[in-house]
Parts: sequence; structure tokens; C-alpha cells
Amino acid sequence: MTDLDPERFTLRQAAQARDDFAQIMDELDFVKEQLARLPTRRDQAFVPLKIMFGSAVIGAALVILWSDRSARSSIAYLSLPTTLLAAHGRPRPNRTRDPLAG
Repeated sequence: MTDLDPERFTLRQAAQARDDFAQIMDELDFVKEQLARLPTRRDQAFVPLKIMFGSAVIGAALVILWSDRSARSSIAYLSLPTTLLAAHGRPRPNRTRDPLAG
């Protein structure tokens, strides 16, 4: 076993050791940067909540848009004149039917 006495190293060995140490430090800095980029436990805890909230908002928006479109189309259908409805092949519902007319 060799003693690690710094006076016994040659200049070439000392330079090689410095280079090795610098390379190890660079790799350690790289690993530290990668670890800092990982999401924390707190960040990961809020992901399901964000997904649920976003899904609820999107679902509610779709329901509102669908119901609004449905209401508008039925209002437009009932307010069209009979001639336009007949031209499109759809008879207008007779809501003012006279019971005595037979």
C-alpha cells in the first residue's frame, strides 16, 4: 500500500489528480442541477387537484355551451315563419289549435 504523502507525487501525478478532481466536481454540479429540476412532493401533490379542477371547468363550460346552443336553436325554430319551415320540410308545431275547429 502506498502512502499518500503529497511530497512523493510527481508533477504529472499531481496534474492528473487535479484533472480528475475537476472532472468529478463538474459531474457533481451536473447531478445537483438535475436534482434541483425534479418536482417536489408538494408539486406532485397538487397535480391531481389541478386535473380535477380543470376537468370540472371544461365540463361545465361544455354543458353551458351545449345548453345555450340547444336553447337558441329551439327558440329560432319556434320563431321562424311557417313558410320558411315548410320550405325546409319541417312542419311547424300547431300550438294555437282551436278545439272547436275539429
